[in-house]
Amino acid sequence: MCPPASSTACTAYSYTPGSDFQNAVLDSGPHSYWRLGEASGAANAASSVLLNEGTDDGTYNNVTLGQPGPLPGSAATAGGFHGSSSDVSMPDSLVTGSSYQTIAHVV
Repeated sequence: MCPPASSTACTAYSYTPGSDFQNAVLDSGPHSYWRLGEASGAANAASSVLLNEGTDDGTYNNVTLGQPGPLPGSAATAGGFHGSSSDVSMPDSLVTGSSYQTIAHVV
């Protein structure tokens, strides 16, 4: 795209495939939201709700991080769970601190 009367001050645009899933979830106003997409070696499952300032971060237990993500067109990674020996521990106050809870597993 070039402004009128110029052929050298042009801007090029391109398309990058991706997903709006994270934005859609955050736009719904969740109390907490964990994407479980940290790189390998991370100890904490960071909440994507910035207002909480990390007070609702979880802790990984026997989770393989950096696995292929669940959403087509996204470069996001995921945590791999190993049956009943894997989990993410959440803060004790999480359930009593919010009115409604929902857990979603995107496949």
